[in-house]
Amino acid sequence: MLVSCFLCKLSHSIYCRCLHLQRINILNFKTRIFMANINHFQMIDNLKKDTRVTFKKGFLGLGSKIIYNTTQSNIKAYKKEYDTSVGEQILKTLSLSTKDVKATEKFPQKDLGNYQLELFVSDDKQFLAVSLYRYEDLCYKPVMEQKVFEGKDAERYAYLF
Repeated sequence: MLVSCFLCKLSHSIYCRCLHLQRINILNFKTRIFMANINHFQMIDNLKKDTRVTFKKGFLGLGSKIIYNTTQSNIKAYKKEYDTSVGEQILKTLSLSTKDVKATEKFPQKDLGNYQLELFVSDDKQFLAVSLYRYEDLCYKPVMEQKVFEGKDAERYAYLF
């Protein structure tokens, strides 16, 4: 697939080593909202053990779905990155009790950040599983244990992310 580069006015392959084109592709990829491949999440093993959710394989095993058993709604998976100051705020917010959380505004995302948030949210916002990681020693290491919220608590936290 060829992509026209607006800086050098040439047509490049999407696998081109043109640095400015790679940066543009990375930014476009990061800003899109999409459901990531669930097998690439670090917290997926813990979620598979949870009895509140069911994993279903798609046709010929090509895709997979996660279903929240209580409401039978689909669960979507997201990876979001944040800078250091916002990551610390998220860590403090997740350590508060759910009564103290005030859903005023969403946390601002960054393209490349020190903190990564793995998020599983049901379509009806009645289920939320979240885990926060910090980038250290060339990989993301967990900062906190995986937390699971249901009902009104899940709605409150889902609004923040």
